Amino acid sequence: MVVHPDSLKTIITGGQTSSVPYNNAFCVSVSRDRGETWKRFPLSDPSTGFCEALACGPKGTQVIYAAGEIEDRGAVYRSSNLGISWLRTATAPSSNVASLAVHPTDSRVVYAVANRLYRSTDSGETWTACPAGSRLTGVRFNPHDPAMLAAGGDSGVVLSTDNGASWARLLAGLEDPRVSYVAFADSGRWLVAATAGRSCFAWPLLTGIGERLPEPIANNGLWLSPTVTSGMAYISWRGLCPTDVSVFDCSGRRVHAKSTISNLQSPIALDLGGLSAGVYRVILSDGHARTSATLVRP
Repeated sequence: MVVHPDSLKTIITGGQTSSVPYNNAFCVSVSRDRGETWKRFPLSDPSTGFCEALACGPKGTQVIYAAGEIEDRGAVYRSSNLGISWLRTATAPSSNVASLAVHPTDSRVVYAVANRLYRSTDSGETWTACPAGSRLTGVRFNPHDPAMLAAGGDSGVVLSTDNGASWARLLAGLEDPRVSYVAFADSGRWLVAATAGRSCFAWPLLTGIGERLPEPIANNGLWLSPTVTSGMAYISWRGLCPTDVSVFDCSGRRVHAKSTISNLQSPIALDLGGLSAGVYRVILSDGHARTSATLVRP
């Protein structure tokens, strides 16, 4: 069930028309009066079908996605008018879609879990696989950091901080790796995972640094992209020569620093062997401009 941000009176649920054999179509039900009355939309022929996942686009778009399976194949539908009408997308992931997530600011970008994770940038018309692993059950965007996504499944939690291009597995402290649900909480400060062992675990995500980092000066734009391999972080950059790089933990404490960088070559190597698994913030400066990025230490 979802409530659309464009109309808090509008509630959408998914399922099938009935449990009667040969009359169980993929179905979406919509209420426009806070659940007092409902209109049912059977979206497939009266054959095997089920709507398992729903997701709304950002406020102002009136977009809703519904997904699941029809005749044992993945199916995705899209509405652009708060559920008044629905269109099936040209393609869909091949198997049952169990979870959907729509980009917080761009309704054309949607992720779908169908055992693996798939991404569409054209409103669900085409899909590409993401390197997030298999046996996944759910995916969520961080609403306060659209470049950050989390997915969970039978092998734990994976996190991306670069729009799904790369993923890091978060297992430290997760006593049961069978994750059934993931969500971001407290304005994106925490990543919460619910497990099959009936427990919830939370990761702190933000650094607590209160200052707003200034934008890079014109013609001196620093750019950085941290990657972690075997306990080493490699900070790729471009722009003028950075003079220092700092790493902060979730409380805002500086846990690593490297100043007066003499090697003008990229990338900069940082030894993270002494840091616990978690999410950190890297800040790169050249004395005039600064930029930052999220770094995940598996």
